[in-house]
Amino acid sequence: MKKVLFIAMALLCIVNVNAASRGRRGGSRGGSYEHSLGFKVGSEFGLTYKGFIFGVDGLALQADLGVKVEGSPMSETVKLDGQTMKDKSYWTFYTIEANPNVVYQKTVANLRNGSFDLYGGGGVSLGMAQTTFSLGQAPFCGKFGINAALGMEFVFRKFILGLDFKPGYGLAFSDKYWKVTNVFFDDEVSWVKVDSHTLNVFDWSVGMTFKWSL
Repeated sequence: MKKVLFIAMALLCIVNVNAASRGRRGGSRGGSYEHSLGFKVGSEFGLTYKGFIFGVDGLALQADLGVKVEGSPMSETVKLDGQTMKDKSYWTFYTIEANPNVVYQKTVANLRNGSFDLYGGGGVSLGMAQTTFSLGQAPFCGKFGINAALGMEFVFRKFILGLDFKPGYGLAFSDKYWKVTNVFFDDEVSWVKVDSHTLNVFDWSVGMTFKWSL
């Protein structure tokens, strides 16, 4: 009888420990995972991570590292056959950047094999930029931006499928980078001069995320 009671108490302790552990995991985010790692495709390509590491229910760090193609208006000064013409154009460039965000995520619906989550928050982006065409000997330049972070996730046990949207504002800047002259013809009668040393960018990205919980 004592052996039976001892075994029953041991089993009860194991069940209580497992239940408490599950409660801590769920309570850390109000859902079914603590950390996830994967990749993003869309206007931004790269790695993405999310971790509920702050000890506050639903609060998470979302960090992306990747390459993004962006654009910004620019002014041109063109001289041809003694005539000077000014025009507005569009500058396309790509960035290599890190984008950490703090977001609040909440499960809004339980699915048969998982959950449907929504999240929102904001963060910053830091990295390097380069044009998609060459102007002189232009090196990489610095890039900084701020953004909101909005999205949704379908959480299926280990696999997580998401849609991520980040609207924001960015700057790409370098005196040596933007003030250059590009000669298009051998007779040197036509060139384009960029008037601004800093590009102001509607800094946005949208993409699908494919992650696995850790």
